[in-house]
Amino acid sequence: MKLAKALSGILLFALLTGASADTKCHAEWYDSDRSCLERARTLFGTGQFDEAQKALDKGVALNPRNAELFYMRGVLYSTMKRFDLALADMDQAIALNPNSAFYYVARGTLYSNQNKYDLAIKDYDQALRYEPRNDSARVNKEYCQTELQKIADAAAGKTQVTSSLNLGVAVSTAVPIPVPKAPKEKHTKKGGADVGAVSNESANLARLTKELEEKQKLKEQEQALSAKLDAERKEKEELLKKLAEIKVASRTADKKATEEAKPEDKPVKDKWALIIGISKFKNETLNLRYPSKDAKDFYDYLITDGKFQKDHVKLLLDDQATRGNILSELGDRWLPRMAAPDDLVLIYFSSHGSSSDLDVGGVNYLLAHDSEPDQLFASGLAMQDLTRVIKGRVHSDRVVLILDACHSGAAEPESKGLTRVKNVDAEAIAQGTGQLVISSSLPSQVSWESKEVANSVFTRYLIDGLKSKGDKTTLNEAFNFMKDKVQGEVLRARGVLQTPVLKSKWQGHDIVISAPPIEPRIGL
Repeated sequence: MKLAKALSGILLFALLTGASADTKCHAEWYDSDRSCLERARTLFGTGQFDEAQKALDKGVALNPRNAELFYMRGVLYSTMKRFDLALADMDQAIALNPNSAFYYVARGTLYSNQNKYDLAIKDYDQALRYEPRNDSARVNKEYCQTELQKIADAAAGKTQVTSSLNLGVAVSTAVPIPVPKAPKEKHTKKGGADVGAVSNESANLARLTKELEEKQKLKEQEQALSAKLDAERKEKEELLKKLAEIKVASRTADKKATEEAKPEDKPVKDKWALIIGISKFKNETLNLRYPSKDAKDFYDYLITDGKFQKDHVKLLLDDQATRGNILSELGDRWLPRMAAPDDLVLIYFSSHGSSSDLDVGGVNYLLAHDSEPDQLFASGLAMQDLTRVIKGRVHSDRVVLILDACHSGAAEPESKGLTRVKNVDAEAIAQGTGQLVISSSLPSQVSWESKEVANSVFTRYLIDGLKSKGDKTTLNEAFNFMKDKVQGEVLRARGVLQTPVLKSKWQGHDIVISAPPIEPRIGL
């Protein structure tokens, strides 16, 4: 059974959320290589192959480094029987992402469908090097090995039959065994005939007849042997075919079960983090003491105890954290190009926050380095826009958003707020992103910097909580540890409450931030 039919089952369809009509200033975020990819998947699924190809061609033009685009176009070309183009795109996908076992399995399947079993086996071996438990690579490799064995067995069977036939030729042309001459007899003539001559001729005729009968018998034996070998070969081929069908069905069932599993329950393939901390603002009246240090301390935790690769963590401090830089790294230049669906993405933000009452449109904002409180729409980071960017442009199924910025509280040097009015609702953010959000305080509270150490109370105890049970600490365990510590210190030091909040639409297993990734890739 050809394995090309299994290729279409490999595709994973993700949700694509578009911008609403009231966010024209952000419309350009969605005309991207990612949106082209999602549109092509939808068109492919409905059989509109030509339109799907146009969408993929446009995506490649927008971002020729997106391996998923080349992989998807390779699948499309294979379905359209354009195997040379399909193979070229699979080669390009592997060149852009050489550590993906998934891509090697796909190219190996293309080779297998063209009966290039040796090349297919090499790709399956490469996939197993990166992912030793990859059932698709293992089962397909066994299939190709079986096909090669069938070819070898067929060649061996043909040689055996030919040898048997050659045996018959040798017998038919061999020198006959000498026959002893009959003793001389007296010749008598009866009616003019030589009786002795007639007797000799009869003996010769009998001998020749016996030789012909033996040759015919040997020929029949050879034909029977050839027929038996053919029957055995056909029986073996049928058994191998049934075995291959069983293996393919098993692989398809396993693959379907994996695809139907919750994304949150799949192993983390790689980890990425964007860390933002702003103590010094362009408008110096907004300056805070510790956010940039909080961000640097959290960055240090991630690349040491948190098992994040250094080139997988982007740190923006003070004048680096402008509105344009933040949006670019979050929605354009970095995270959308690096984070894959089975990766973990962590976004940490420590700065001022503003309440919805400060904006005429009732929007909550986070303040960047170049933000102005009286021009929040033009210079601030609207929470509604951030949630839309995270959901629409960050491709990971696991996104953790940590906000050490209260959107409430008096304009005091030690608080991270602009006015004592209602804070942003962490549950609403979680609803908007479909992910997990940790906020440093309730909507009606202030987030405070510590009087004891050079950190915010929230970030200090969050890092301690993530270390509390070593590299097995779950995010929920770290949050519960941090929540009790924050409430206790702020109550003792200031006589008020600060209650951190965790809200999530998460349905899978608890996240372990420090869990090592199973397929780390090279960062930009």
